[in-house]
Amino acid sequence: MRANYSMLGFIVMSCVLARLFLAAMTPTFYAPDEEAHYRYIEYLAETRAFPVQTVQCAPHVEGQEFYQPPLYYLLMVPVYHLARTELALGEAETVCAIRMGSIALWLVFVATVLLSTRILPASDSRAPMIAASFVCCLPTFAVVNSSVNNDNLVCCLGGLALWCSARRWPDMSLGAAAVLGVICGLGLLAKSSGVVLIVGIAAATTVALMRGRLSSRQAITRALCICLCAWLVAAPWLLRNYLVYGSLTAVDAGNAQVNQSFSLGSVVSMLRKFWGSYWAVAGIYNNITYPSLTLAGTLLTVGALIGLRRGVQAPSGDLRVIVNSRMGSWFLGWGVAVATNLLLVIWFWTIYGRAQGRFMFPALGATSLWLAVSLAQGVPSRWLSRGMGWIMAVLIVCVLASFVASSVVRMHAV
Repeated sequence: MRANYSMLGFIVMSCVLARLFLAAMTPTFYAPDEEAHYRYIEYLAETRAFPVQTVQCAPHVEGQEFYQPPLYYLLMVPVYHLARTELALGEAETVCAIRMGSIALWLVFVATVLLSTRILPASDSRAPMIAASFVCCLPTFAVVNSSVNNDNLVCCLGGLALWCSARRWPDMSLGAAAVLGVICGLGLLAKSSGVVLIVGIAAATTVALMRGRLSSRQAITRALCICLCAWLVAAPWLLRNYLVYGSLTAVDAGNAQVNQSFSLGSVVSMLRKFWGSYWAVAGIYNNITYPSLTLAGTLLTVGALIGLRRGVQAPSGDLRVIVNSRMGSWFLGWGVAVATNLLLVIWFWTIYGRAQGRFMFPALGATSLWLAVSLAQGVPSRWLSRGMGWIMAVLIVCVLASFVASSVVRMHAV
């Protein structure tokens, strides 16, 4: 166990340094939508009023992000004020300071994923290490964590929802349900796709009810408490959107609809862009790509699918143990959240012509859980023994370091 903690500390500290380097060396606004996110923070700080979206963005075109929920930007206003007003720093230095705030949110996310995985009743101690390594070393995620982007906050809140719901599942007091509802409401105030947090908890509660782990009264009371608290937190902003834009989410206000063709070629193109941008891209338009890292991600996914199949077939495997335990409904419910997030990405592509891999990050915590449990079933034990574990840890850190260094060089060469 001590060796696992040492290995985890090495991975986390290495990835913190990689993100700090990336945040410091990435040219100002050379990350997806970074300037638009920064202008939102600037507007809030300078005017002390919420902005109104005035243009619709076409696919692959930078534009405004004023239609986005405000929580991330409000949290970064003090950072902006400190850097810009108190310290009289320039715009580039202020952007870098806000990037540090994003890295702090990522650290909270890593902690919640690790704590959530450790709650699972699995005999295999490798799952928490795999989950934490995944959210630390996923290259595209490192780019997002090192930029001004509200994805960082919705991921952090997703991790908190994951952990808070797992702590006493399926038994949960009304106070704990209320806290969970507040977190879900804050998720909606971070990004519209934060709705997957509510879906995950609702699905977990439904499965627990179907399995007899909860009575109808308990399930209904919990669901009402969570939904009411989430609504009370998010309602002012949602109603403001309806009054200003005629829509609760205001997604149409910021994104131009396209006449999407559904030919085989367009679907294949979408899948390639989505899959590549999930694993390893950098640059303002995801224009810096790494096909070899995407291939490695594909092989990792295949390994997880093999492990998932083995886990389903093995009567005494950890996957069966988890699914049949008191945490089974929780685990399955968050799997539904991942599937829902994927459906939202597909819907967004069909309407607005965009399907970026980072759109899956609201459910990244739940994805890491499923990936970790599945890989632990599919990877031979000797591959992650103490000696081999350290070799794998050094290898994935070196891969991330090479990705960061190469990306910075290619950014400055553009």
